[in-house]
Amino acid sequence: MKPTVILACTTALCAAFPLAASTITGTVKETTIDIKADDNPNAYYSRFGSNHGLRLGVNSYPLYRIEDTFQAQYGYDPFNVDPGEAFELASFNHWNGTNTDGTTPSVIQMSLFFDFLSPEKESKELTFDLNFQNGSGKTSDTFSLPEKSFANETFTINDQTYTVELLGLKEANKPITKTIVTGTTSSNTNFSLLGRFIVIPEPGTIVLAATGLIAIVVSRRDRKPKKS
Repeated sequence: MKPTVILACTTALCAAFPLAASTITGTVKETTIDIKADDNPNAYYSRFGSNHGLRLGVNSYPLYRIEDTFQAQYGYDPFNVDPGEAFELASFNHWNGTNTDGTTPSVIQMSLFFDFLSPEKESKELTFDLNFQNGSGKTSDTFSLPEKSFANETFTINDQTYTVELLGLKEANKPITKTIVTGTTSSNTNFSLLGRFIVIPEPGTIVLAATGLIAIVVSRRDRKPKKS
């Protein structure tokens, strides 16, 4: 079974059968951004600010630095949350510059460095993908979460395995969404990334929960009156 399917099923089962887990305390001590060359074979980009910033695409006026820029905000963001509780993972700034069409990357990789304090001291790097679509001419650009909105990794604390699910993107005073449409050319857009810790049940727990769900479905079907 594909990992995406397993994680999706796990999330559904956790919602149906909540698992006891400790409150998780710590900080996201750093967020870096980069481009995966395999996912962006024809893209142009450059890094700045110790992997906290990216210049995206080829600018239309080579004598000026006016191409798109995307930056992870510096910060040391604390959290004290229960599994399933939403919290802010990172925040970003985007400057909508002027690019030559077809030169920007379409996938940006975010790396979040966690320092866990409880229930056990642990450090972990989790990576996520963020989709980017450059608007043609002077139009807005678009950031969006991929269909697979889970971290590429899991981690274990006190023999309990977790991952992080991305819930959405959020601008100030606006609702959470899966897609952010930036301002037009020569404008800044600030937004944050929200997520939550998800408990990954043991395989035996998944089998038992799935068996229970199947039994419920079969039972309900058997109770339906037969058409004459």
